[in-house]
Amino acid sequence: METTMILSRIFGVYLIIAGVMVFTNRKALMLGVLSMFKERFAQLLAAMMSLLVGLALINFYQDWSSLASSVLSVIGWLIFLKGLLYAFLPEVRLAKITKLFTERRWYTMDGVLALVVGIYLAGYGYNLW
Repeated sequence: METTMILSRIFGVYLIIAGVMVFTNRKALMLGVLSMFKERFAQLLAAMMSLLVGLALINFYQDWSSLASSVLSVIGWLIFLKGLLYAFLPEVRLAKITKLFTERRWYTMDGVLALVVGIYLAGYGYNLW
């Protein structure tokens, strides 16, 4: 349970910051994402980082006993799958997916989701509920 609390604090605060960034700095964030996918090296670097973090969470933390621990386990798997997509998806396909997810409605939904999950995890981690 201690591990769940610590990971909830880390990922909760991270997701809150990421969600706020989506709403306060959306244009710069979108340009950064789009420019990253123009460079294959940047894609591979993002893939390696995602694979590393995802594998670490999958191997060191697989707990499905509570909602917070299940959310953290799902986050680990999603990060790992994102790394696989970045590493092995052809550039043309990755560019199409990136273009789809850089539309305003996706960014808004992504920002809201990050804030909601982040607030829940941070609140759980800091014993607010």
